[in-house]
Amino acid sequence: MDILTLTALRKHYRTPEGERMMVIDVPAFSMAAGAPIWLKGASGAGRTTFLHLIAGLIAPDGGTVVLDGVELTALQEGVRDRLRATALGCVYQNFNLLQGYPCLENVMLALRRGRDRDVAVAMLERVGLQRRLNYFPSQLSVGQQQRVAVARALANRPRLVLADEPTGNLDAERAAGTLALLRETCAEQETALLLVSHDPVILASLLSSMDLADINVAAAGGAPHDTLAHHHQEYATAYGIDRRIGRCHRVGRRTDHERVGTSHGIQSYIHQCDGRMGVRSSKLQLVLNSIFHLEESPGTIPRTELDRVSRHPGVALALPIVMGDNYRGYRLVGTTTDLFAGVDYQRGKTYTIREPGRAFAESEHEAVVGSFVAERLGLNEGDTFHPFHGLNFAEEQEHEETYVVTGLLEPSGTPVDRIIWVPLEGAVTMSGHDASTAEQCDFTQIQREQSDGGIPARYAL
Repeated sequence: MDILTLTALRKHYRTPEGERMMVIDVPAFSMAAGAPIWLKGASGAGRTTFLHLIAGLIAPDGGTVVLDGVELTALQEGVRDRLRATALGCVYQNFNLLQGYPCLENVMLALRRGRDRDVAVAMLERVGLQRRLNYFPSQLSVGQQQRVAVARALANRPRLVLADEPTGNLDAERAAGTLALLRETCAEQETALLLVSHDPVILASLLSSMDLADINVAAAGGAPHDTLAHHHQEYATAYGIDRRIGRCHRVGRRTDHERVGTSHGIQSYIHQCDGRMGVRSSKLQLVLNSIFHLEESPGTIPRTELDRVSRHPGVALALPIVMGDNYRGYRLVGTTTDLFAGVDYQRGKTYTIREPGRAFAESEHEAVVGSFVAERLGLNEGDTFHPFHGLNFAEEQEHEETYVVTGLLEPSGTPVDRIIWVPLEGAVTMSGHDASTAEQCDFTQIQREQSDGGIPARYAL
């Protein structure tokens, strides 16, 4: 029996010049239950878009995706999300572990409301991490972090695992071990495995292979430039995050021509934050990136666009957010001092810097540290540190800039506690970064004027 069937699946994006660029055009594709397949393809050939279509994270222009007998493309978004949570497991190149949670809780979050502790423990034992249950990601090696990601993907015993460049951050020995673990565990659970990578040296002997160009007409006709998705300016806003277990209650999305209704039951973390705006991506991806800062942004928003939103009379605050690097595994995020003065995380409660600390100066290499990070790393006012490049901590990736801690945040019980906050300019101009992104941001946190009845359709909340 086939676990996955694709029929006439198509997806295109618009180039910055407005031209239509076809990325995915798959007449037919299927996978048998329990089968492992390695999908090859050059960088930019549409591999990630292909996986996102299968997972229901983005909508196709046409065609169908049938997962475990259910037509994913015909489902309403909430039903599709629930099916994805139970039938699919995902392993990412950047792991996407929540840095402020230990291994056990990272795996438990993938289970039904995090109640199945015994299942999470068993999965971590299966991947050889029984002695690391209460270790935080920053306390693990890169290979151990990837094993936590594998345990999380398989904890719900999914019918299909999608692995997107799962060995990209690993050396050859660790990569081989991770792939063997994935294949063996999937075989034990009779789970199909679709692994996307461009590393033939490691993968050729492990899995039956297929080139994306063999099934994707768009790829066969020339590189479809998957990265053009980053320039497709379709904005989204995210609502209602349960701060304790990170579950999304409702996410709103809109383009120039769409409106969606207001969320119900907005939880305390963004009680006064009316939305998060970011470029085209899935709603779940927007939540995980803009709230929990898990991975690189799928694209950027020009500052001119941010300025236009902030000038609208219905907007009290449009706070820019730039995803930065890391320090000892904890994320650096660039923003402005408005975070400490203009944002309510609960009604009447703002983020407070402990005395005698202060906010960072916008033009200096300074940082305000979340309470959880300060406790875990032992940071205090006046301490200095060098950030490390990328999302995952590696000693050899140290930046040359020296940052000074100017303040520590009081605990808020929100993801803000788990971030090192730095000036916006410093985050985008740090050594090794692309200077062309200096006039862009990754996300915008929008807070409305209480008296306003609405915001233009593009941003209506």
